[in-house]
Amino acid sequence: MVKKRDGRKGPFVPEKIVVITIKSGAPPDVAGTIAWEIKRMPKEGITTQEIR
Repeated sequence: MVKKRDGRKGPFVPEKIVVITIKSGAPPDVAGTIAWEIKRMPKEGITTQEIR
């Protein structure tokens, strides 16, 4: 679960990370690796700010 800026909690969606990193100029394979690494983070309730 991810804690959003407004305090709500929601599921972690790795596809959002992939899309954002590709839009910022990362190649798709790198974007996928980044999303996978974030998904592996053991912290429950991580904030979207910490992910950034």
